[in-house]
Amino acid sequence: MPISSESSFYLPAVNISPYLQDPNSNGGHKAVDNVRVACQSTGFFHKLWR
Repeated sequence: MPISSESSFYLPAVNISPYLQDPNSNGGHKAVDNVRVACQSTGFFHKLWR
């Protein structure tokens, strides 16, 4: 059986910098939404900041 080099694994990357700068900004709310979607879809996410 041939081995597939393709993977169905997906790890979302979420930039939380806008949230850390100002949690009440539009960017902060978007970061929270992105974390929520990542947790609901895959259960995991890769945190990016700075």
